[in-house]
Amino acid sequence: MPLFDLNLPAPVLARRLLEAPEQARTELAQAGFSDPDRALRNLEDLADPRAFGQLPGPFFSDLMDAPDPDMALNNFDRLVNAVFGRSAFLRQLESRPEMSHLLLNVLGGSQFMADILVRDPESLYWLTENHARIQKPGDRAELSAAFDAAIGALKDRAHKLNAVRRAARRELLRIGVGDLAGGRPIQYVAADLSILADVCLQKMIDILMPELEARYGVPRQADGERAAFAVIGLGKLGGMELNFSSDIDLMFAYSEDGKTDADGQSVSNQEFFTRLSEHIVKTATETTAEGFLYRIDMRLRPDGAAGALTMPLSGYEGYYMRRGELWERQMLIKARPCAGSAELGNRFLQMIQPFVYPRHFEASPTVEIHRIKQRIEAQIGRKGQGDTHLKLRSGGIRDIEFTVQCLQLLVGRIHQSARSDNTLEAIRQLRRVAALSPEEADALREAYVFFRRLEHRMQMMHNRSDYILPDGDHALRVMARTMGYDTAEAYRKDLQQHLMGVQTVYANVFAEIPESEGRSIGALVEMPSSDPEALRLLSEIGFARPEEAHRNLIYMAFGHVPRIKGTQSRKSFTELAPALMHTLQNSADPDQGLGNLERLVSAYGAGDMLFRMLTTNRGFRDLLLSLCVGSQYLVQVIVRNPGLLDWLIRPEVLHQNPGAE
Repeated sequence: MPLFDLNLPAPVLARRLLEAPEQARTELAQAGFSDPDRALRNLEDLADPRAFGQLPGPFFSDLMDAPDPDMALNNFDRLVNAVFGRSAFLRQLESRPEMSHLLLNVLGGSQFMADILVRDPESLYWLTENHARIQKPGDRAELSAAFDAAIGALKDRAHKLNAVRRAARRELLRIGVGDLAGGRPIQYVAADLSILADVCLQKMIDILMPELEARYGVPRQADGERAAFAVIGLGKLGGMELNFSSDIDLMFAYSEDGKTDADGQSVSNQEFFTRLSEHIVKTATETTAEGFLYRIDMRLRPDGAAGALTMPLSGYEGYYMRRGELWERQMLIKARPCAGSAELGNRFLQMIQPFVYPRHFEASPTVEIHRIKQRIEAQIGRKGQGDTHLKLRSGGIRDIEFTVQCLQLLVGRIHQSARSDNTLEAIRQLRRVAALSPEEADALREAYVFFRRLEHRMQMMHNRSDYILPDGDHALRVMARTMGYDTAEAYRKDLQQHLMGVQTVYANVFAEIPESEGRSIGALVEMPSSDPEALRLLSEIGFARPEEAHRNLIYMAFGHVPRIKGTQSRKSFTELAPALMHTLQNSADPDQGLGNLERLVSAYGAGDMLFRMLTTNRGFRDLLLSLCVGSQYLVQVIVRNPGLLDWLIRPEVLHQNPGAE
């Protein structure tokens, strides 16, 4: 006679399983439990009469409906042991079956959400006392007021910030339950997560700024007015598309230079707002007894990790107009003021528009964006993630974003409506202006919604920024169930269909791009330093010290701070590379020639200009490379006085008759 009969009341079924453990293990495994032993231990732990007598009748049916029954039962056991007033809690579940069903769905779909509930069981009552709370869209003003209430009359900074962390955790639970069990559309879930991040950033400013002003005074502009400060969200935060475990990409800006008005400890506005920015980053990322808020990525700011943490508006304007690269145009499409001064944030957006959407591009966005895509896919391929990385694989999330952003750069100059920072809205507008066909727009939109739901499910599981698609029968089955599929095969079929749909649209948009740079130096310099494939190719070309040669090529293409030198400099170097390698390959000492050329490029500083001179002036190129191969002494002379390169290229020097006096 079978033990695991879902028609039986939960207390009766639980006792039957515990009374015949051997048969129970077999039947639990057949029912879908991957760890029957742990399931029985959980049931033994719940065997207190106060528990079994009050379990809701359909408890086991709800358990089997959960994405992962093992996880749901184990987390239910943890929660029952964590609540204050176990009997009252179980009576409430018994009287509210819909609450039990929702709870087990969450406990079996997200370990992260389960951990929040176990840590703060009272939040379950808060969440379910008003079911509309789960479905309600996030409201910035209401959420800000809730945070203020949580902070209340607290005086100590650490206590205030921990109140922010607790309030954020509770709101994260509300959003997560709405996603897992409430069936909310993913774009609304992502918007709520972005609003939460905005409010957290604003509360950090509200708490940290007064302390700095008390010490250094109020930062003032030249006209005596208070200097403003703004946080610019980029990437998914900028597009209101945040994940459950996203890093948040930020830039900090202030209105203009000046100094604070303190009598004794006055500092420059640059120093004041740098300190504020440092405190925001530290506060968001540090782990306390209440956890942490966000991982923050500041590498998208001008000059990346080597650049200033914050700059005045004029500093950003000067950088982008003089040195901004195409990838920065692409990145700034998603810029959005998310905290601080809204007025300053909007001025920032107005300032960057001529840079992001210029009348003419020096280099084709399609060529450059496709090159970046190839580099990314080569990197994940070398890591063995070419078919498993949801974000970066061919046909994945990044391909949708690159396709949309490339078209935005091309048509946004004419159609301002296509400049949206939100991917789904941008797809809609690109379809409206005929940059995408209806079929292409539908394919991108449906794939994007599917991928983002999948991404949320993966990251919500353990609150990790995870993009590796699940593998193995159990993991696939659980993921399929969290996505609403009955079988893993149905889930896999739809996943492949969306990947192929995106690949087709991408191929249509980037149709004119060559298939690959193949063995070109452009491909070599994109490989990580000392990559085995790069070393093999350089050895075949004729370099005796391929590791050193590869390092020198990367230095010339990107500078000594990896990947900092701009796109234009790399492009100019790539154009020079075939002639350069041909000459070095046929020289007496390719290693010495390349090493000395890299020394000259570093000493000269303006790599882009020097590469273009070498590309367009064969006489100058042959002369300089012959010096690099044949004379360490003359190279050292030029390194000490790089201006000699400008002298060497002068026609009267380069073409001087050796016999002339």
